[in-house]
Amino acid sequence: MSIPAFGSFTDNGGGSGSVAFTPGLDNAGSYTIQLIATDNGTPNLNDTLSFSLTVNDVNRAPVFAAVSAQSMNENSSLPCRFPRQMRMATDWFFRIESTGFCIGIGQRQWHWQYSTDARI
Repeated sequence: MSIPAFGSFTDNGGGSGSVAFTPGLDNAGSYTIQLIATDNGTPNLNDTLSFSLTVNDVNRAPVFAAVSAQSMNENSSLPCRFPRQMRMATDWFFRIESTGFCIGIGQRQWHWQYSTDARI
């Protein structure tokens, strides 16, 4: 029998069984499942069933973990690590600059500038 770690086989007795799968966030992909049934006769006879299982990568809303209060100097970086279930790279950063702030991931950056003429 060949099933991924998120799968299980239950022998129901009487020559029947069941297979269940509970994939997690990191289990997207294709899997080849192989089940082998063998009898108790002499000689033992068996049959093999193989099938493909595809676990789709479903878009889920990101969930932030709680972050304690942080402090930093302007023109410096504060590395931010986000929970793995956000399904994105974990090399995000947040930087306070003298004219605003910057959020980035890898080589991509987004800048926001402070405005002194804000109107209410």
